[in-house]
Amino acid sequence: MGHALIRPGSGLGYAGVPKVLRREKSSEPAYEGHIPLNCFENAFLAVGSAVMALYDPKRGGESNS
Repeated sequence: MGHALIRPGSGLGYAGVPKVLRREKSSEPAYEGHIPLNCFENAFLAVGSAVMALYDPKRGGESNS
């Protein structure tokens, strides 16, 4: 009784977590030169991006000069 019931083809994995958000136990590079990141590294990049977006929202946008 500990497993969630998932309909086949629903796009949801164990316990209702979308397959896109789940991480396989052994990550392999998606392409040559790709370095898979762990959860901490992904979180660090997300927080850093959010901080910089709030600090300087026009950074990286198109220049009108």
